[in-house]
Amino acid sequence: MNIKKINDSFGAVVKDVDINQTSIGELKEIKLLLKEYGVLYFPRQSLYDQEIISLCKAIGNGQLGQSGAKINLTSKFGNINNMTNLYSEESLPLGYGGNHTDFWHSDQAFRDLPATNALLYCLIPADSGGSTSFVSTKLDKLSLADEELSILRTLKSIYQPAVYHDNAIVKEVYHDTIVCNAKGEEESLYISENTIRLENRYGEDFSYMLQPLLNKIISGGDNYSHNWRIGDLLLFDNLQLLHRREAFSGNRWLKAVKIHADGDIFTQIEASK
Repeated sequence: MNIKKINDSFGAVVKDVDINQTSIGELKEIKLLLKEYGVLYFPRQSLYDQEIISLCKAIGNGQLGQSGAKINLTSKFGNINNMTNLYSEESLPLGYGGNHTDFWHSDQAFRDLPATNALLYCLIPADSGGSTSFVSTKLDKLSLADEELSILRTLKSIYQPAVYHDNAIVKEVYHDTIVCNAKGEEESLYISENTIRLENRYGEDFSYMLQPLLNKIISGGDNYSHNWRIGDLLLFDNLQLLHRREAFSGNRWLKAVKIHADGDIFTQIEASK
């Protein structure tokens, strides 16, 4: 494998590898690279759906998450999400067809036990736009004051499924606002533009802190925008990044899988209150 950093803060391109033919040792190396860099880009890959499923199980702990929206699920492989505006021969949508700029988010934060790793694989890039952008949420990149950190360590980030999340239980879910993005180390903020509010154990509202923190994350300079090409594959860790889809025109088709991370390497988070 030929590994090259994308920028100074996070992200790496991994070349000279057929990810569908990796050995057990190479898979372990990929997991450790994902822990180190947050997002990995593998160009010129070719995978069928069954191979995508097998790869994702091997990258994680063997368990996969499901899309929050039933429209994204393929008929045969229920863990592969179609992120597309295309229609079937029967004129039915193949996936959620939004082409606007998305919210900055972490996948599955609205679930009690989020699948925190993820895969994106490009079948059809958009004619224009449609890149996937990432920003770092690592604490050591945000230069927060000690007093601010002390408050944040007492707070919960609260989420609930969006209106279009018809494949999730509608309830509020509480997660720690500061989490370890790797086992025992490297803390990150676990907030997004989908966070409903911040509160402490007594129910006191600290949501006034949310937007300034998001502004610091988004404008901090630690960002990467991936312009898709056919066969591009990304692996990324939602516990150290936020991401979003940029607006696009034309047709676009990505396949996405939510991956429960390997607990020997990555932190597992559960809902709490």
